[in-house]
Amino acid sequence: MDRAGGSFIGTIGALYSMSGEKIASHLRKLQGDPSESEYRSWENSIPVLVKVLHQAGLDALTLVLEYQTPIGSRIDAVLLGERRETGKPLVLIFELKQWSSIGENPQNTSSNVPVLLSKLDGRYEDRPHPVLQTQTYAKHLQMNHSGVCDGQMEVERCQFLHNFEEKEQLFTGAYGVFAPYRHETYVKGEEARLAADLRRLFSPTPRPDVVSSFLTGVYTLGQASFRDLKKALGAEENAVMLDDQREVNIQVCRRINALFRPEAGKHLFIISGPPGTGKTVVGLHAIYAYCLKDKRSGQNRHKCIFALPRSRTLSQVIAGASGVAPAYLDAVPPGRDLVVVDEAHRIEHLDDTLSKLFHKAGLIVVLQDDRQRIRPTEEGTVDRFRRFAEDHGIPYTFCSLHSQKRAGYLGSYVSDLDMQVLSSQRI
Repeated sequence: MDRAGGSFIGTIGALYSMSGEKIASHLRKLQGDPSESEYRSWENSIPVLVKVLHQAGLDALTLVLEYQTPIGSRIDAVLLGERRETGKPLVLIFELKQWSSIGENPQNTSSNVPVLLSKLDGRYEDRPHPVLQTQTYAKHLQMNHSGVCDGQMEVERCQFLHNFEEKEQLFTGAYGVFAPYRHETYVKGEEARLAADLRRLFSPTPRPDVVSSFLTGVYTLGQASFRDLKKALGAEENAVMLDDQREVNIQVCRRINALFRPEAGKHLFIISGPPGTGKTVVGLHAIYAYCLKDKRSGQNRHKCIFALPRSRTLSQVIAGASGVAPAYLDAVPPGRDLVVVDEAHRIEHLDDTLSKLFHKAGLIVVLQDDRQRIRPTEEGTVDRFRRFAEDHGIPYTFCSLHSQKRAGYLGSYVSDLDMQVLSSQRI
C-alpha cells in the first residue's frame, strides 16, 4: 500500500484482502477529519467496487482511492493499467454513489439531482449528476495533466451506483442530455455487466510505469486552455468551474443580467486570489455568459472584451496561443457593456485608467492578486480599487478565491505565461 497526496493506493488484490472498515480507517488518517457520511461511503462503496474489479480478473492493477485533483475535488477511484486491445496506457475514473432513491426534478435542471438523504423525514438534497462529475474530471485531466494532455494516456469514465435500481430515472426528462453516456453508468444488479466490461477494457498486466506517470504528472495550462478564451468569446464550450468559483460566478452573472435592463448603471467587480485559484476561469465565464445573453447578430457583435494591462510580450503570448488578441486597457474601444481585466494588479495610474474605462463600459470585472505586483508603480490592489469606487460613487462587489487547489483549467496560468514569455524572449 502507498499513500500520495492524501490518496490511498494499492493493487486490487491487496485491497480485496482488506475489510471496508480497514480501508476507510486508512483514508480517515490520510484525509484528516472526514464527515461520518463520507466515512460510511468509503466503508460501504469501495469494497463493492473492489469485488467487481477482482471478479474482472484485474488483481494486479493499481487503484488510487480519493485522488486529489488541483481543482479542489477528489475522484473517488482511479484504475490504472493498459487497454486490452491496444496496450496503450489507460486511466479509468470511477464515481461511486450510495444513492438509493432520487426525487422529482421540479426545476427541470440537468446538472443537479435531488437525492434522498433521510427516509425518516423524507429529506432530499441536490447533488451533481454523476455523469457530469466524471465528465468534469476527465476533461480536466485531458486539458491539464501532463501525462494525459500530450496523448500518453487515454481516459475513460464510469459511474457506479451500487444501491440504486431505477437507472432510467437518471436519463429521463432534463437528464436526457446524459443519455448518450448511459452505457458508462452501472446500478444495482449490473455488477456482472460491469465486471465483464472491465475485463474487455483492461489487460490484466500491471503497468507500474503508468502508475508512476499518472501520480507524478504535472498540471499545466497547455495550448488547449489558451483556446478557452476563443471559445468563450464565441459562446462555445467553456472551462469547468468548481467550488467557490461557482459562487463567485453566480454573483457576476447577476451583474451581467442587469446590463440588459434599461436602468443598468456602472459597477466594479473585484475578484481577488493567489495563482491557481481560478480567477481567469471566472473571467472567461463572464465573457461566455455575456455572449450567450447578447442576442445581437453580425461579426464582432458582442460588446465585451478581455483586456490586459499594457504588456507587449504577455499580449503576444496569449494572442499567439488562442488566436484572440486581448486589448490593452488604454486601447479598449468605447461603447462596451463588459470589460474583463486579467492581471489587474499590474495596472499603473489606476485612477486615470479606471476613469477612462468607465466612460467606455458599464461593468468592469478585475481579476487581481495583491501579492503578484512586481514594480512599485503597479497600483492594482484591492484597497485601491475599493477607494476608487467609493470616491467616484460607483457600486462595487468584492469576492475572493482562496484555495490554490481550485484552479479549474487555468491553474498554472501565471507561471505558464512566465515560461512562455521566457521562451519567446530566447527565440
